[in-house]
Amino acid sequence: MGYFNVAWELREDVGDGANAILRLPGARLSIEQRDAIRHLAAGLKAIPNDVVDVDNVREEHLRAMKSSSWASMRLEARDLRKMLELETKRVTSILWPDGKER
Repeated sequence: MGYFNVAWELREDVGDGANAILRLPGARLSIEQRDAIRHLAAGLKAIPNDVVDVDNVREEHLRAMKSSSWASMRLEARDLRKMLELETKRVTSILWPDGKER
């Protein structure tokens, strides 16, 4: 794929994944966790198209990922990852009980 559009992939794939998680039945995630996921997805959706729709060359992808639009998203994603750490461990132990991810 070469230097496929990392910024676009992050915006689209994380947004789609967030929506899928929020539609799951059951109440495993707290309201705070669900709100944080929604907020991250909304922030990603708000990243301007000129930051994510770039030519498929290395320099353009590096430039896109250095955009100030990503600064708050990086911090928010880091915080969300910490917030979801226990749930991530729980799911990992169910999917890979022997401790070996495949």
